Amino acid sequence: MTSEEIIASVLLRSGFPTDNYFSNAEMLTIMNDETKLVINPLIMKLQEEFLLQTKDYTIVSGSSYRLPKRALGGKLRDVKIFDGTNYQNLNRLFEEDRAANPVGYYLNRNSLELSGEFTAQTLRVTYYLAPSQLVLSSAVAVIASIDSATQVTVTALPSTISTNTQIDFVQSSGQYDLLAIDQTVSGVAGTSLTFASLPDGLAVGDHVCVAGQAAAPTIPVDLHPVLVQATLCTCLNSKKDKAIEIEGPKLKKLIETMEEMLQPRVDNGSIFLTGQGLLSAIRSR
Repeated sequence: MTSEEIIASVLLRSGFPTDNYFSNAEMLTIMNDETKLVINPLIMKLQEEFLLQTKDYTIVSGSSYRLPKRALGGKLRDVKIFDGTNYQNLNRLFEEDRAANPVGYYLNRNSLELSGEFTAQTLRVTYYLAPSQLVLSSAVAVIASIDSATQVTVTALPSTISTNTQIDFVQSSGQYDLLAIDQTVSGVAGTSLTFASLPDGLAVGDHVCVAGQAAAPTIPVDLHPVLVQATLCTCLNSKKDKAIEIEGPKLKKLIETMEEMLQPRVDNGSIFLTGQGLLSAIRSR
């Protein structure tokens, strides 16, 4: 569902008049708030890797590393060292551990600090990417053609996208997956955009969006109705509409239904866990 389709669905279900009872800007604010308050906690509770993203850092001795700015809740899924061939799991350390100088990493506000054991490898951080902020379809560019390995042409170019703008490539259907994030526009010629490279799976019709924005919720598509219902409930509550007494319990039931449907993500139950992964799984259950 696009932002406009969600707004239309909320208005249809509410019986509100369509003549600016809520402006599009107000509806977007509510939808984005409900994503943070209802959808994000639900996805994190499911623990099914829906929002998983990775970021690599080149290790420099004595340096600290800023956590990904788009990490949901500033939360990390995993921290590893990669030497080009093999991965090494790292344990989280705390201030009390410094005297013993163990191998691992520390978190300090929104930065990560490695113990002194590593100098030239790659630090790989896995985290949960926060869903994009919803905007109207007019704020994103739709890909009309893929001209080369580095260039696309869009149907129309929003004023917010120009040379050096950071953008995301977002699927326009299916799960509305983020194909690549925080890519820089290196050149603009009319409605043609040039990049260092294009992501795998990019197709005509997909969206070029300002980084962190999207014209459809970048969450599992089966959770779109939950966002519709949560938005509806907030709208009803803001108008002191008694229909909230009916729609509120519907939202609660819908969340319970989606939890049952989306978890587990693989039904055959064959999960291979060893070491730290096994411990993490036990603690989360």
